[in-house]
Amino acid sequence: MRTRLALGAVGAFAMAYGTWRILQQQHLSKPTELGKWLVAAVLVHDAILVPVTLAVGFALTVVRPRARRYIQGALVTAAVVCVVAIPLIYRRGTQPSVKALEQQNYGGHLVVLLGLIAAVAAGLYVLSVVRERGQRDSVTKVRPSAGQTPDVPS
Repeated sequence: MRTRLALGAVGAFAMAYGTWRILQQQHLSKPTELGKWLVAAVLVHDAILVPVTLAVGFALTVVRPRARRYIQGALVTAAVVCVVAIPLIYRRGTQPSVKALEQQNYGGHLVVLLGLIAAVAAGLYVLSVVRERGQRDSVTKVRPSAGQTPDVPS
């Protein structure tokens, strides 16, 4: 309980400090623009991300549980990659050519990364199936069937 209170106090202090810094340097931080961005972030989260997540989660209920965990892991990883890549794709060509990062083909890179994520998830799934079959086969070879005594060399 004390740890939670301490962490809560540290978090409250950090938020108060951040707010104070934003208000102290209004010419740099532009609090009205920041406020618009925060409201837009909440709207995008609640109006787009949550319903899409719920729909995908519901759609995945038809997939077997063993495969579902690999699909979910791949989807979460792909979502994180897309969150980073989509703004870069959108901003491409808006900066001077001196900024080389802005000139890369982020769309193509995103497709490659998503393909790699899918391939790794599929490979891990296949590996888990092979391991499970190998374990099941070794267990059935070692155990005697019901009513039999194990063969013990004398």
